Amino acid sequence: MLVIAEAARRISETTRQTLSTIPWQEINGMRNRLVHEYDDVNLNIVWDVVQNEIPILIEELRLRVPREE
Repeated sequence: MLVIAEAARRISETTRQTLSTIPWQEINGMRNRLVHEYDDVNLNIVWDVVQNEIPILIEELRLRVPREE
């Protein structure tokens, strides 16, 4: 999750607007929570994100971002 969030922080504003269905703020918020408030992380929420949200994110990116050859 941290790798995804760190990569998301490096996405340009133009790309964020192009991929506006990606929840950029939520991704950054989760990153901040994991990094800065690690002693107060709800593991049920983390597990839910891993099981339900990340697969959706991956599929959306596969559909919308061209693969590099």
